Amino acid sequence: MAPTMQRALCRAATTTANANSSSLMPPRRTPPPKGYPPSPPSTSTSRPPLSQAVEDQRRSPLSYKGHLPVPRQIFKQRKGELPKTSAEWLQKSAPPPTSEKALAPTSSEGEAWKRRMAAGRRRNMEEGLAALWTRTQRTTAGRKERARRHDLENRAAMNAPPHESDRLTAPTVPASVLATQVPQDPDRLDHALEAQARTRAVVEAKSQSRRDALQQLYMAARDFIVTEADLEKAVEEQFRPDYFADKTSVGMPSASVWDIDGAPLTVTQMMGEAMGTSNRVVRSDNANRTLQRHRKIAEELTGGPMSDAGTD
Repeated sequence: MAPTMQRALCRAATTTANANSSSLMPPRRTPPPKGYPPSPPSTSTSRPPLSQAVEDQRRSPLSYKGHLPVPRQIFKQRKGELPKTSAEWLQKSAPPPTSEKALAPTSSEGEAWKRRMAAGRRRNMEEGLAALWTRTQRTTAGRKERARRHDLENRAAMNAPPHESDRLTAPTVPASVLATQVPQDPDRLDHALEAQARTRAVVEAKSQSRRDALQQLYMAARDFIVTEADLEKAVEEQFRPDYFADKTSVGMPSASVWDIDGAPLTVTQMMGEAMGTSNRVVRSDNANRTLQRHRKIAEELTGGPMSDAGTD
């Protein structure tokens, strides 16, 4: 490379480095003219000064330091105690001297000073209690007055008519919606009599059902087993070997329950009876239905339930 080209490249590199270093360095501050005060440093983090109004509203850190003690209830009177505002309580709390030595003339200046101090303490106690009682009454009266005034303001605001802006911006409500009174039924007395008759009929039906149940229980009680002898007799009767021999069916001796009531129905026979295609002449359910009808008619005619023995 020629020497001229090398010198040109070195000059360009030096110029670029100087430009970069000058851009990274902060600008040089020019000193103020002679006789002028120096200007404060300008930084981006400094906060502008507040106005005097904002400074005046700032709370002093000494204004809320510490706390006040809770005031005692001096004049709280317990059961059986004398009120502190009475002269009798003050007489008992700070009684005057009654001994002969205390009533005798003083013999020295020190004793006279002690008597003056004791009298001052009694006087200060009496005056302090009177001042505290006056302040308590004034505070209580002020509190009650504020509560009364606050209550009156609340009642006035509650009973005040709506504001004009509220009236103009409120949605329209029909008068029929606001009328929530339910009119009375003109036939309410007739409806009440009908309901009373229905209730009386239901009560009478329940009473009749209870009487019928009691009558059935009375008639069935004669077959109840209540002793061991009756239980043994019933077991021997049901499980004796010739139990089915006495129960004949169509003039033929019976050997089992199938000879009396017949063989149980098959599935085909039950399906035929359900579908109405059975070829049986007499159905057992029809016979039972006829028997129940006859029994119900007999009960209606006699006015009482019939036992199972009377239907055989």
